Amino acid sequence: ADGSRPHDIMSPIAAQMTEQERRDAAAYYASARAPFRPLPPGDPKLLQLGGRIAISGSQARGVQSCVGCHGPDGVGVPPDTPYLAGQDAAYMEAQLKHWREGRRDTDPLGVMADVARRLSPQERQWVVRYFAALPPPAS
Repeated sequence: ADGSRPHDIMSPIAAQMTEQERRDAAAYYASARAPFRPLPPGDPKLLQLGGRIAISGSQARGVQSCVGCHGPDGVGVPPDTPYLAGQDAAYMEAQLKHWREGRRDTDPLGVMADVARRLSPQERQWVVRYFAALPPPAS
């Protein structure tokens, strides 16, 4: 609603909701349970490349590992660092694009914007597909 996480579909909807409606919607989705359905495996070599960047970073690009902040297997480090495991690949790719373009500003240290700019489009795709294929953390 405040524009800090832009989304072409959800931002206008969130802006129209009252604070209570946003809290109610968040509570509903936080309590919803659905089975995890990972992406089709895809090319194992590309998933391995994404996993390598996620776990070890890319020294050549000056990028630290994703799990260094987002926790082992991308399970997150509540309350400040969200989980990546099991997130929708298209959503994660869009958020990286927003950080790269300066449209998202929810990282006070600027780490995500820096990572999004340093990784190639292909590397970003590998990383998000890797995390999308992992099971989300158990609630």
